[in-house]
Amino acid sequence: MDRLFRKKIRRVLIDEAHNIYSTGIPLYGALAHRPAWSQLSTLRIHLDNDVPFQALSGTLPPHIKSFIIDNLQFKPSYQSVTYTSNRPNLVYACRPVVGSLSDFRNLDFVLPPKSKTIIFFDSKADVTNATTYLDNHASWPDSMRGHGFMREYHSDMSTGYLTQTFQSFSSSNGMVLVLCATSCCATARLSVYLVKLLTHFCC
Repeated sequence: MDRLFRKKIRRVLIDEAHNIYSTGIPLYGALAHRPAWSQLSTLRIHLDNDVPFQALSGTLPPHIKSFIIDNLQFKPSYQSVTYTSNRPNLVYACRPVVGSLSDFRNLDFVLPPKSKTIIFFDSKADVTNATTYLDNHASWPDSMRGHGFMREYHSDMSTGYLTQTFQSFSSSNGMVLVLCATSCCATARLSVYLVKLLTHFCC
């Protein structure tokens, strides 16, 4: 609210802008996880009209993009810039989920690991249960079970564990082959290590 401070703001860049929709508003009967995301638009009221806003995201399906445009008051005029996410060392595939997402037999295809793999889950409980399932899978030799080749990663864990685990995962010589994680992995560490990771592995 300090006018002199506001004058020093030259631009506003919003990374992971899909959170304006996905965590900033109530969805599917649940309260907003981080309601402050949906309130970023109030900055436009307090800042000068010539302060540019930029919203960045790799996850903008049409309904989320439309919501962000309205929420940040980008209309009547704005520039939309889109770059492809296709890379020569990335391969995309779709697999149907049979039954429930909590039926971890749907993950059997990742074993035995042929490359470093991250599997994202919506809940910490699913992260723990999936890691246990994969680590005890019948295709996994007894001598390799419980030795840290499969790891879980979520925000309830210590900073030391999370740092060590992701460093092992992102290293070409690291022990961790499969990482079962919540979105905290994507926001906290994945962007830092992604270039390094993709240099070595085909995901």
